[in-house]
Amino acid sequence: MREYIEESILTEIDRTQIIAVGVSDYQNLPKLRGPSKDLEAFKKLLVSNRKTALYQEEKFQALENPNTNELRNTLLEYTRSRSARGDILIFYFSGHGYVSGNGDFSLCLTDTLKGFGDSGILALSALPFSEIINSLSAVDVYPCFILDACFSAASTKVGHINVGMQIEYEISKQLGNSYAILASSNPDAYSIETKEGGFFTQAICETIIS
Repeated sequence: MREYIEESILTEIDRTQIIAVGVSDYQNLPKLRGPSKDLEAFKKLLVSNRKTALYQEEKFQALENPNTNELRNTLLEYTRSRSARGDILIFYFSGHGYVSGNGDFSLCLTDTLKGFGDSGILALSALPFSEIINSLSAVDVYPCFILDACFSAASTKVGHINVGMQIEYEISKQLGNSYAILASSNPDAYSIETKEGGFFTQAICETIIS
């Protein structure tokens, strides 16, 4: 695929790193079937498929079933390793998401805990999306977020908060217009799983391949 791409675009591609996270084996939340297959499909799309692959193997870092500290440390290591301004990060996440009553969005990792009486999530046990945004903005990284995260009853009831707009607000506040985001769900809909993986990730892969 790369042989058909202009040199100037290849330069941008070579400045890109991919961190792909899939969480299915939750210790305290309902387990998911799709994330491991989602990781495989996403990597194949970007690294292995001769028709679509743009990135070298070393550009793709996959994390399967990390806990909160493991993902936080991976992101910290990425930000600390920046040698130039304006690098590009593709951050992919497949798993449970959590939205607090004030609209703050967090990623649920393997060690995320339910609240008292199984009522929502203990916020300190999830990774706030704002932490990721603040860390990336501090090192002048252009992020592309792809979030295949469900907001099921196992996470929390979020009322009428527009999750997509909240995420966009947090990003634009820190990063201006230098970002891209694809999000699978809102508070009124579930992210759909199939035996082949998440419907959202499947749709992205199938659309690009077609």
